[in-house]
Amino acid sequence: MYFYAPMRSKTVSEPYPSCRKRITIVAAPGEERSAWESTLRHAGWATTCCDHAREAIEHLEHTATEVLAAEIELQPAGALELLRLVKAKWPQTRVICTAPTHEQTHVLECLRGGAANYLRRPFEPSALVRAAEEALLAKPADEAIDIEMGEMGWIELRMPSSEQSMKRLDKIFRLLYEPAVRPETLEEISLCFVEVVKNAIEWGHRLDASKRILVSHMLFQDEIVFKVADTGKGFDAGVALEPRADLMAMEAEREAAGKRPGGFGITMVKGLMDSVIYNKTGNMIVMSKKIYDAG
Repeated sequence: MYFYAPMRSKTVSEPYPSCRKRITIVAAPGEERSAWESTLRHAGWATTCCDHAREAIEHLEHTATEVLAAEIELQPAGALELLRLVKAKWPQTRVICTAPTHEQTHVLECLRGGAANYLRRPFEPSALVRAAEEALLAKPADEAIDIEMGEMGWIELRMPSSEQSMKRLDKIFRLLYEPAVRPETLEEISLCFVEVVKNAIEWGHRLDASKRILVSHMLFQDEIVFKVADTGKGFDAGVALEPRADLMAMEAEREAAGKRPGGFGITMVKGLMDSVIYNKTGNMIVMSKKIYDAG
């Protein structure tokens, strides 16, 4: 791959001599980039600003960088090309993609390519700081997400059974459905998605990050549908989904029976979603919720 952008001098700033958090920002010069750089420096990051992908590559050749943030529409080579090259040559470097839109194709391509995050501009500079800090916690294995576009628009993903992967997918789902789903409805769907995936991680896979969780989702005309499946032994979903008015009494029963705490999350999911269906073994759940136009 050849980046033929004209060379320009990059801007490097070291906030503190002992700083070990390094981020490279690849974006056009301007007030927006300056605000990102200033906020990151105040948060303890050593920053390097590059105008083009070629500058960023040359910088990475000589200086280790924990995080790289790049614009999708950067010309002549945008963040997607830069993402592929960086993940191939420097897999330990976390990449954050930014764009003024959240087109489904761009979001999914970034996710498939191993991006740690995708930020839609404009955003508060503090959002980039949070994304960079979260990226430091991720492992290369957390970014190994397989994506397939199924029939009729279904999006199917196989994700590592880890909390970092779960958080990453939750943010992506919010971006994908933000234009069509009311904020309060999207928040409820997010709460349920996180709870169900946590159950798969903690109960289904017993915190074994080497296992994979299947997540399928689709936005229909008036509802959104999710399917989450793990490879665990499952549980008695019929009992778990029985309506219980006294949750404290339910927890006392579980404790008396020698069982671990649980049941509250499933009760919440049942209350917030319009439909919740488990398979016979209890290791796959399909849930749906009606949505309405945000306008």
